[in-house]
Amino acid sequence: MPRWCWLLLSALVLACTTSAQEEPGGTEPGLLPPDPPATAAPAPPAAGLGEPVTVLPGVVTVQAGGGDVALGAPLTGEVASGLGVTIYLEDMHSDCSILTLERQDGAAWLPLGECAMERAAQVLAIGPGRGRAVTIHPGSVHFAATPVTAGTYRLVARYWLTAAPGPDAAEVAVSAPFTVR
Repeated sequence: MPRWCWLLLSALVLACTTSAQEEPGGTEPGLLPPDPPATAAPAPPAAGLGEPVTVLPGVVTVQAGGGDVALGAPLTGEVASGLGVTIYLEDMHSDCSILTLERQDGAAWLPLGECAMERAAQVLAIGPGRGRAVTIHPGSVHFAATPVTAGTYRLVARYWLTAAPGPDAAEVAVSAPFTVR
């Protein structure tokens, strides 16, 4: 190995060793800073609760992107909370989003594109007067078993009023039907 490679390797090892010995907050190596005093958990930052949007007071709404949608085009929607409390949604629905895409089949509505990821659901929050935009990609792997075809669809949000959702306690908000052509 050329001499310059050894010099470079030595410099990198020295730099890594020096930075690994420094502790956050200026404490000695191996010592952790003292625990902060016990207080109530801080509220999540505003960005963690969605974006400010115009809401209907007292209800959770789901808006589809509007109008007819071309077959294969991304589907957009928004969940907005006009409630006075934070709502919580899981992201394991259609295309691993917080919304379920449903297709009308006679009098029934069939869910499509459930998340195929092998992971635990993440819980997302939406604060009062806030919303979250969602884009669903009908060409994704999540729609392999139940493809999006021409027809009538809607978007559905299942949400909870606590951060520890359970399947039996879900509230439901539904968009107006729209057409995929």
